[in-house]
Amino acid sequence: MVKVSVVIPCYNVEAYLPRCVESVLGQDVPKDWYEVVLVDDGSTDGTIALCDAYAQRYEEARDGNSEQVSVRVLHQRNAGVAAARNAGVAMARGKMVAFLDSDDWWDGQYLKEMIGLAEQYPDAGLYGCKYWYVKYGKAEDRVRNLQFIRETIEEQRQENMSGYLDYFGSYYAGGAMPIWTGAVMMPKGVLEQMGGFPERVRLGEDFLLWAKTAMHYRVAYKAKCLSYYYNDVPPTLRLTKRLHEPKAHMDWHLDALDAECRRYNAGIYEQWSQLRDKLRATGLRAYWLSDRYHEAAVEEVKKIDWSHLPKAYKEWYETPRWQHRLHDLLYGGLSLVKQRIKWITRSKQI
Repeated sequence: MVKVSVVIPCYNVEAYLPRCVESVLGQDVPKDWYEVVLVDDGSTDGTIALCDAYAQRYEEARDGNSEQVSVRVLHQRNAGVAAARNAGVAMARGKMVAFLDSDDWWDGQYLKEMIGLAEQYPDAGLYGCKYWYVKYGKAEDRVRNLQFIRETIEEQRQENMSGYLDYFGSYYAGGAMPIWTGAVMMPKGVLEQMGGFPERVRLGEDFLLWAKTAMHYRVAYKAKCLSYYYNDVPPTLRLTKRLHEPKAHMDWHLDALDAECRRYNAGIYEQWSQLRDKLRATGLRAYWLSDRYHEAAVEEVKKIDWSHLPKAYKEWYETPRWQHRLHDLLYGGLSLVKQRIKWITRSKQI
């Protein structure tokens, strides 16, 4: 019986997909406990052939061979990562759904630990764990200041603690995302109830889903790094550094979550609203500096309650744009050159 469906969206990632898929196929759990759903989101490189090769290689599992993991493939026109994940969820046969982007990978114990977490906290609607942030070939644990609901903690050792997480309080206090797409698992029924990933949003679509879910359900968490978030891919494959249309950026959708929280879980509204303000203060800077989106960013910045944020956050917006641009010109360019050199050096080593 399939317990977990692992959905992997793929788009022009032939150089990275094998490492990703092999890490999933090598999980230390019975092979009939999980399946892999590869969603080719309109690739134009060798990704298509790789996906088909995996499906063909493991097709016997679809005929009842429990010695292999079932691997299925869906090919679709390019529609974005949110639509690709949603399409994978629709195909999923497992009670639980896990996600992994095609340039990231899992520790061999990932599914064993996450299934165990779900059995330990069966009423949660979202399950997560810590992860390694990989940059310039080095893995770093950036998830800090986790805040658990104390009476739910099962393991007291900080490096292996588990319990129900104060998701919004942890995100606000720590800065780094405590819940990340490659280190999360959800009941399929909850995913469907929440409406899946918002397909019109190109940046932060995953956060909007996690936040909405955390307003309806408890979040069970394992304070152990079991996944790898790879950040050494070429800049052309990253969406986080681009300026998207406001309607495609999560910061322009936070008001909808305000209404969601007030309606379904008013008791955590203060924690949510503080995180919301911090995300706006940090996420809108590039838009505030741009000529094209400056006015739209100004309107969003007006919504921020600065009273609980460090003074430096507000002072940044009180500084003239030309000063920020001069700083970026003098120091930002040099930093980008250094990063590019490190990435090229790392690529040659691989």
